[in-house]
Amino acid sequence: MLRFAAAVFFLCALCGPALGAMLSIETLGLALREESQGAVVVGIDLDGPAATAGVQVGDVVAGIDGRGIASLEELGQNLAHRPGPVKLDILRKGERRMIVVVAAPPAPWNALGLQVRELPAVTLRALGIPYGLMVSKVRAPADRTRILPGDVIVSVNQARFASIDEFNRLLASNRAGVVGLVVRRPDSDLYIPIAPLEEQGEASRGGSLPALPHETSRIGQPRGKPLRT
Repeated sequence: MLRFAAAVFFLCALCGPALGAMLSIETLGLALREESQGAVVVGIDLDGPAATAGVQVGDVVAGIDGRGIASLEELGQNLAHRPGPVKLDILRKGERRMIVVVAAPPAPWNALGLQVRELPAVTLRALGIPYGLMVSKVRAPADRTRILPGDVIVSVNQARFASIDEFNRLLASNRAGVVGLVVRRPDSDLYIPIAPLEEQGEASRGGSLPALPHETSRIGQPRGKPLRT
């Protein structure tokens, strides 16, 4: 959980620890500010569980499962100790409604140290690509490179893919050591090579690890920031 000034919490699916299929403060995909009536939604992850369920900016979360909440801390504690869907009591323009939010299981880590997720068609059209996978989290070995959460992967070793299963097959079939990814940012494409975990494991056992080249081969200029939705 991340606490900010003025009792603002950032509840984003792109950050925070994964808690399996459990709902949590992090997995709702909201930014909330504590007020007298409850917690007002001041920001939202458009691809997150809450937005998918119909929660909107300006809504006030007044309770869960028919029970009121006294604070954001209480809301977080209640969510952390329950699995499955949660019923949010929402106030919108003076009217009370109930919205059921279902937490999606966290994406698995791949051998590159990435968690990725699919994007809605409207986002793909805005980026001008038929398909791509957004990077949601980064750890070793990918954290040694320029790749960031919000980048959209469009090819693996110069091969396009049309599904997350095809992306995983391309990673699994890689025999070249370093994997070359092309990622799309709003105003540029960037080539990023990453040595998979298996390669690093071979190096730790005395094998040779392919050197990680600097990202000198670029398509366009890497001046853009990662995509945020």
